Amino acid sequence: MDLIGNIDAYEDAGVSRDSAKTTVGFLSQLAKSTYDDNVVEGVGGFAAIYRLSGSSDTLLVSSTDGVGTKSRISVALKEYEKLGRDVVNACVNDVLTTGANPLFFLDYIATGRLVSENIEQIGIGIANACKISECSLIGGETAEMPGIYSDEDIELVGFSVGVVNRNDLLKPSSVENGDILLGLASSGVHTNGFSLIRKRLNLDDNSRLLNKYMPELECELGQALTIPHRPYYPLVKLINGHIKSMAHITGGGIIENLPRALPNELCARVHLDSWEIPALFNFLQGFMNVDKNEMFKVFNMGIGMILIANEQEAKVIQSILPEIFVIGEIEKRTNDEQVIFV
Repeated sequence: MDLIGNIDAYEDAGVSRDSAKTTVGFLSQLAKSTYDDNVVEGVGGFAAIYRLSGSSDTLLVSSTDGVGTKSRISVALKEYEKLGRDVVNACVNDVLTTGANPLFFLDYIATGRLVSENIEQIGIGIANACKISECSLIGGETAEMPGIYSDEDIELVGFSVGVVNRNDLLKPSSVENGDILLGLASSGVHTNGFSLIRKRLNLDDNSRLLNKYMPELECELGQALTIPHRPYYPLVKLINGHIKSMAHITGGGIIENLPRALPNELCARVHLDSWEIPALFNFLQGFMNVDKNEMFKVFNMGIGMILIANEQEAKVIQSILPEIFVIGEIEKRTNDEQVIFV
């Protein structure tokens, strides 16, 4: 089944994926001009990897991410604590894809008007999420910037650092033909696609819709949209040593993120009937009038993390984590596509 279409509703929502790719490509070249011999993996992966000076075995892994325009919805609903959990889990999950254990976390909070109670709730969420992922919150920055942000605006960004032994590093190059794709369910939309949601549902001008009970979701719309980004560390730490590679499914969906966990000569065959797409995504597709192609290019569609293992290890993983399920397999690549939906 071909899910890669030409419709780009995200562009209509003010987000240019082509411009983003061009900008990242330019900045990547600038970054590479600064690399020293200790850079193992720089821009392009889920997380950057840096070798500690004087050590060939200890690698630091780092990632940075933000909650994006989800903050607009959370602010409207005064769901600040959940935002704190969002930013930690978005960053830590990227670090996990290398096989690293999270060490510490830092945050950056910018707002047009500093309301202590709101920032405190964000801080509580950050601390709660750090405890779940067993990492330390060691610092951050809070900036009040009227004129840059409106009173109600919040920009929330996180920085996560982990550590992994060189021998335990997960590598896309280790993936082989016949390996198994294993999916871990997402908790919801997580932190991507909210510019499209806000645009198509006109939420900036009609925030009352967030408080409307939706029978299809069995809750108010705002409750469904602000479910925090799921933390995968408690699960992944149980199966370390059994995984070859891992993809965190964020912006770009499975289509853009899974290839980052694969070698160029292989592709992933993903079986769409192997999991039930959550009601929230079906609801959004119909309510936003967006086709399935675009949904899979923007949202995680119910799969928040994909693990790759050989057949034997996949069975071991399933015995440890009964909630994980097989969603496909790896095969030789025969064309430009690295993700094939069937």
